[in-house]
Amino acid sequence: MPRYYFDIDDGQFIADKDGLDLPGPADAREQTKQVLGELALHLLDERDFAQLSVEVRDSGGRRMKGTLVMMIENIT
Repeated sequence: MPRYYFDIDDGQFIADKDGLDLPGPADAREQTKQVLGELALHLLDERDFAQLSVEVRDSGGRRMKGTLVMMIENIT
């Protein structure tokens, strides 16, 4: 089973040193969505703007990246 590493950047880069064993790229894609969602909920508790990215790499050197930009603003 391949190991995937989920490096997080929310203005501060955090490299995933442990990784996660997943069956394949589709599972890594779903995990990326979950990580972005959880981070967004946490960060929006602290501020009204968040730009997050998760770069996923596998042990074979293949990469994918998920990015989420969210902003809450008053419209009057």
